[in-house]
Amino acid sequence: MKPLRLCLFTQQYGHLWSGLGTYATHLIHGLADAGHEVTVVCPEEANRDIHPKIRVVTVPKNRFDPSHGQWFSLSYKFSKILSKLLRQGNFQLVHFTDAREALFCPKTKTPTVGTANDCYFAEAPVSPFFYRHYYQDWLRRFLYYQTVRKLEPRAFNKLKGVIATSRYVKESLIRSYGLSAASFEVIYYAVRQDLSDRRVQPPVQSPEEIRMLFVGSNFQRKGLPTLIRALPQVLVRIPSAKLYVIGKDPNQAAMQQLCKRMKVENHVRFLGGLPHPEVLKHFNQADIFVMPSLIEGFGIVFLEAMAAGVPAIGSSLGGTRELITDGINGFLVKPLDVQNLAQKICMLLENKPLREQIVTQGYQTIRHFTLKQMVERTTAYYEKVIREP
Repeated sequence: MKPLRLCLFTQQYGHLWSGLGTYATHLIHGLADAGHEVTVVCPEEANRDIHPKIRVVTVPKNRFDPSHGQWFSLSYKFSKILSKLLRQGNFQLVHFTDAREALFCPKTKTPTVGTANDCYFAEAPVSPFFYRHYYQDWLRRFLYYQTVRKLEPRAFNKLKGVIATSRYVKESLIRSYGLSAASFEVIYYAVRQDLSDRRVQPPVQSPEEIRMLFVGSNFQRKGLPTLIRALPQVLVRIPSAKLYVIGKDPNQAAMQQLCKRMKVENHVRFLGGLPHPEVLKHFNQADIFVMPSLIEGFGIVFLEAMAAGVPAIGSSLGGTRELITDGINGFLVKPLDVQNLAQKICMLLENKPLREQIVTQGYQTIRHFTLKQMVERTTAYYEKVIREP
């Protein structure tokens, strides 16, 4: 296989702050390790992990951009620098690791693909009453979701091909936006396999403190309110349970108020955003990982939990179902079902043989989500798109 000349655009490179950042960084480094010529265009950031074989071109961030990850302003800046780079170089393919960032992409003879990491906006309810019922920031979120829902199809239509991170994401985007199924390829996120060596034994409960872990920003969409509401039922059976919450979210104060209303504030610790090595340390100290999202495109964090030997509970709605088989390598719960969530948490924490079984099956699961597989499948897709007329 001849090396490919690739140009990748990403809002996050060299940092593992999110699923998107982890995916983009691992993919880019994997492509470089495989011998491909890679140019990366990304925002200016300090202290990022840069691969020595990669050419990095940076653009300044906007002081104000309310879109998540500043994707809207970045899409405009990316479009300008793309035209310049194409005049200077001879790339065989351009890849936006967040497909939305192709919104202002100019027409070009160079094949362009994008990754659809989620379908939150495609699946967004059109009624404001849904948001008012489930979200503290309901009006802002409603307006933002409806705006992105109108812009996303324009971005996807600029692309020759789309990589979806799950079958669920693919099917949702095709159904919601009328996109062609032929342009899609499902390629799952991957996880470093060496994480599984960090704890070779199943988690052991401590009589002083049993640790539950939640990792993720956008607390409300990822189901933190449901988890907090389930805590009183859990504490009746497991009084030493503590919940550790990792992630930055402007609605943290509202979540802390909910803890007080549920009288569980002494059992919940908000740790804020942490560097990825610190997150991994908390995984290795956890007895259980819980993230009962209202909707989830895939959830690389569940792979990280499995790799760390932590049994996981996720939502039965979304791409997580393609990763977790209920009762085999984790548990799935219906979104917003407080009672069922509390039951599943207690079942895992009180049943050591079940916990051991799920941990063992989790180790087996991550073998199907390796970085090598992700890079090879992505490269094969690149070559397919390049060959097509």
